[in-house]
Amino acid sequence: MSRSGRGSAVSRLVGACAVVELVVLLGGGSALAAAGALDPGFNGTGTVVTPIGFTDMARAVALQPDGKIVVAGDSVSSVSQDDFALARHQQDGSLDTSFGGNGTVTTAFSGYSRYDNDGAYAVAVQPDGKIVAAGYDSNSLFALARYKPNGSLDHGFGCDGSGTVIASVSAGGFINRAFAVAVQPDGKIVAAGTAGDRFALARFNPNGCWLDTSFNGSGRFTTKIGKHSAASAVALQPDGKIVAAGWSYDAGRDDFALARYNPDGVLDTSFNRTGKVLTPVGAGDALASAVALQPDGKLVVAGEARDPGTGFQFALARYNSDGSLDTTFNGTGKVMTPIAPNGGYDRAMGVAVQPDGKIVAAGFSDFSGTGFALARYNPDGSLDTSFNGTGTLTTSIGGAALASGVALQSDGKIVAAGWSNSGSGPDHFALARYCGGDPCDAVPATLTVKESLQPASDAGRFSLLVDSTVVKAAAVDGGAGTSPGAAGTHRIGEVAVNGTNLSDYASSVACTRNGAADVSASGTSVLVSVAFGDVETCTFTNVRRATVTLRKSLSPAGDPGRFTLKAGSKAVAAAVGDGGSGSVLLDPGSFKLGEKAASGPGLAAYASSIACRLNGSPGPSGGGTTLAVAVAPGDALDCTFTNVRKATVTLRESLSPAGDPGRFTLKAGSKAVAVGVGDGGSGSVLVDPGALGLSERAVSGPGLAAYTSSIACLLNGYPGPSGGGTALQVAVAPADVLDCTFTNVRKP
Repeated sequence: MSRSGRGSAVSRLVGACAVVELVVLLGGGSALAAAGALDPGFNGTGTVVTPIGFTDMARAVALQPDGKIVVAGDSVSSVSQDDFALARHQQDGSLDTSFGGNGTVTTAFSGYSRYDNDGAYAVAVQPDGKIVAAGYDSNSLFALARYKPNGSLDHGFGCDGSGTVIASVSAGGFINRAFAVAVQPDGKIVAAGTAGDRFALARFNPNGCWLDTSFNGSGRFTTKIGKHSAASAVALQPDGKIVAAGWSYDAGRDDFALARYNPDGVLDTSFNRTGKVLTPVGAGDALASAVALQPDGKLVVAGEARDPGTGFQFALARYNSDGSLDTTFNGTGKVMTPIAPNGGYDRAMGVAVQPDGKIVAAGFSDFSGTGFALARYNPDGSLDTSFNGTGTLTTSIGGAALASGVALQSDGKIVAAGWSNSGSGPDHFALARYCGGDPCDAVPATLTVKESLQPASDAGRFSLLVDSTVVKAAAVDGGAGTSPGAAGTHRIGEVAVNGTNLSDYASSVACTRNGAADVSASGTSVLVSVAFGDVETCTFTNVRRATVTLRKSLSPAGDPGRFTLKAGSKAVAAAVGDGGSGSVLLDPGSFKLGEKAASGPGLAAYASSIACRLNGSPGPSGGGTTLAVAVAPGDALDCTFTNVRKATVTLRESLSPAGDPGRFTLKAGSKAVAVGVGDGGSGSVLVDPGALGLSERAVSGPGLAAYTSSIACLLNGYPGPSGGGTALQVAVAPADVLDCTFTNVRKP
């Protein structure tokens, strides 16, 4: 039967008869616990082989929060039918009989009885315990299946309720195969692989029906990198970006290839300016099989690279978050490691980053036969010699064996999954578990993440994460999730889900370790460092920001004034006239509302006031252009700045005869408009619209009794109020122009 990937080489290795024995000296408890030693608490030997069908190959492994181990691949029945195959093991290595009745399940996609060819290449565990497997079907299409925790197909998955989904990523009859899968915190499922000669990604809605059209408009995207390329691994960043890793063939050789996509499916041009990176490793072909994300955002890619003198070796590269090689890793960003001492074929198929920053790569080596092969590296790229004394190891499991995936337990142990032919027999699922350090049976740290919402009744929903694992989905106020963790650094995070908009909140996180205050930060993630046995509790507080709306009202409505309205230091509405408005989200607390003139006559020309409604009821108000306010979480403050254009009042003095020595002060209301003026004297003032009294008084000369007095006004250029005497009641509207002349005729 045929296998995808570098099939001929893999088949050659599987068929090898020679056996490599990993000899572990057991000189007592501490030797038993040495890093790299097989864990005797796992099936008594540290390894387990699981037959499912006539021949079986495990290609991926994932750990459940309860420590159970899920393995996925394919199984061939006696009638040559390839099916998806899964097995679930207890922590001690035994099969979990609550899964499928005997610990294993198989799934045929097309339902053919003979010569079917379905295979799972990837597996992921959802926060609700459901298991997603991804691969291909007999028509070479992306194929996904979702299982309930008991191993039965989830009939709530897929448009037809079958629990399975088949999708073509590219048109034209090209081969489509998914080699990797990941579940986003919002429940959407990302599958990556190949379609024809390109990287291929597809994102599915959480219920599997159907493709998520918010991803590139169609739910799928293909990327050409070189002449031929395929994605073999995928990783999700905390910011929602998606990283795919694999290989690309161009100019006569294969190279490591990466692509990074924004959450909407578009290539992320902040990643190497194009969204794509090609990296030659070694002097010949190099293929990437796995990718892992470090807590600091760096990317670790593992696979194989050819050295002309020794053949293919383990190959790793580490990239900065911008796509450049990280030269703090082995000086070049790349490292090659021969596992077989005298040359051969070594290939890393899986990679994982420990919380202490060390990197574990797992795969196979065909030195004197084919066996599981592991290498552990220090954060600087050098081999970790505390691991098996050399940094590398090989394990024979009954016969020829290949590891295709690796996972890290919270107690520091390392689980490798693949297949073994148990000597000369058929292939079957194989697992090995290794001690990660001393002691082998360390007590994991307890990492708890809590959600606090203000107000407590807020409708926001947040999924809580430890590293990339959701520990509580769609948490409400008081929601919490817990995960065990190995010693080292972990990223604690939250993401908004179910339509919640993170920008609506002021977010912060505060942690305690063993009851004492630990790290805290603003935002939605924080790095914590723990030792085995620690109890770390982090609480995310999301305070619903207040919505502040500022409006402008001008009288008269056609007034040309333009104003900028501010809440605290934020300009909410810039250069607005009558009816203009703007809204902003602000952290709860106290701040000042204010306005400034952007154009027009300036604020002095207006009678200004501010009136607010708070949560639909009358709120703070006051005269002038500023107002101090306070808002609580989730408040809605709606304030109107009203600017009533003041009336212009001009008062003039006319004396007869013109040379009369009398001097007078002219007033509008309480305001002295012209002081001590004689014939022809005048003054102007701005007054608030409304009623006011005009008057004059003598300041020198014979006094008002010596004159016959009258007042005559023009209002907006037309005859207005008038009357005899020295006083007159008038009324002005916004922006009126009142021009009044006080006439005093000297009596004979």
